Amino acid sequence: MGKMLPTMYRNTWRKIKAFWILQGARGFGLLLGIASAIFVFAIFRFHAAYVHPETGLGLSWMESAWQVLGLLFFQAAYPMPIDKTVGLFFFLIPIGNSIVIIRVFLPLFRAIFNQETWNMALAKTLKNHVIVCGLGRVGYRTIHRLRDFKEEVVGIGLKDNDAFIDELRALDIPIILADARRPEVLLEAGLKNASAIVPCTNDDLANFDIALIAQKENPGIKIVMRMFDDDIAENIRHNFGKYFSTFSTSEISGRVFAAAAATKAPIDFAMDLQGEEKGKKLFLTIGHFALPAKNKLCGVNIEDFEESFQASVLALRRNETVQVSPKRQEILATGDVIMVSAELENLEKIYKALSLVTAA
Repeated sequence: MGKMLPTMYRNTWRKIKAFWILQGARGFGLLLGIASAIFVFAIFRFHAAYVHPETGLGLSWMESAWQVLGLLFFQAAYPMPIDKTVGLFFFLIPIGNSIVIIRVFLPLFRAIFNQETWNMALAKTLKNHVIVCGLGRVGYRTIHRLRDFKEEVVGIGLKDNDAFIDELRALDIPIILADARRPEVLLEAGLKNASAIVPCTNDDLANFDIALIAQKENPGIKIVMRMFDDDIAENIRHNFGKYFSTFSTSEISGRVFAAAAATKAPIDFAMDLQGEEKGKKLFLTIGHFALPAKNKLCGVNIEDFEESFQASVLALRRNETVQVSPKRQEILATGDVIMVSAELENLEKIYKALSLVTAA
């Protein structure tokens, strides 16, 4: 999901963008421009018209700049001149500088050093990121897995309930401490530009509320939801499977949530294919797909499909008939639903090849 710039440069650019999002930043830019114009004009004016009241000498360009710089901090390097229009700058420059500091710099600095405000500004700079709601053990592991997938992440949690907030902030992840059931909080987390959201709090109703709000505000978002009650999880799968990927507590792990959130493909299961001792992390995923009409994969046999996508077709549902381990020469047709096992990136390729249409 679009990681083009090296991490260091991307983070620096993101912080610059976040600065200009902060309340008062645009006013800062406007006043800074005006102040700079006055600063330059004052230097020209001092050089052209300043006359020392005792020596009768003027000021060089360097001396004029030094005089203006000193006036910014109420420290005039040279005495009040004879020309009153030049003397007016002795008052305008320090007073104007004080106004800029009081009206713009102080509020802006307060916003920068307010962790919550700064994290919200950072979240607004992200695109195609994943929002994780609930920063307990599952949320914490999910975020770590998402970072393994090179995904950008924003976390939302409650300070009293979530145990890993400080550790996640140390990873330079924007963390917002608020109730994720409030639409404005999700919008502050960049919901409109997010690719996926993972409600994984300890409250089933809260998770469902978050999912409904997310689907309403961003209909195209991928929703990966945690449910404690197996029956509720199954009902949501049945009625909302088109929109949500739902896992009960008996099925969940950080890797499953992360894998499901890192791709638009519908994932039913994920597991480690290989240990991490060799420095390479591979994930085996299982997902299901429906073949839409006039798709290029209709008419392709299962053997060619498997070779093209480096995948295995575990089952085929056609009308009311289900074939487990279907014959490799079986021809795929419109309306078929296939259950496929593949590595995550190959599952994503299948999803794209199917014109972004998946089974309910």
